[in-house]
Amino acid sequence: MFERLHNLKNIDATKIASFITKGTEVILQYSDPIYNTDLLKVINTLCEKYGNLLNVRFYDHRISGFDFRILKEIPSVTNLEITIDGSYSNIEELWSLRHLKRLRLGIDHMARFDILSGDN
Repeated sequence: MFERLHNLKNIDATKIASFITKGTEVILQYSDPIYNTDLLKVINTLCEKYGNLLNVRFYDHRISGFDFRILKEIPSVTNLEITIDGSYSNIEELWSLRHLKRLRLGIDHMARFDILSGDN
């Protein structure tokens, strides 16, 4: 069982804790780059606390493209999903995620075939 929380600009940590203590996996998902450094810091703190029970998902980003550099703001993520149809940049930032346990990656027209060769 899981609970999807979509494009949140403000995160209610109490609500997330409530879902997780009931055994529900929480998926924080963003289809648009509405996140900022402060919001990503909150997400990172939640990742530290809940580990694999918190899935962070980025998808779509057709208009703006997806810049993997935002992953620098969530170094504690363990459960990550990135599914994008549009352009992307700096995909090698995936290699900096030292706590990553689960990765679901779907990229149309991916140009980097060495992405799974990182040290993490």
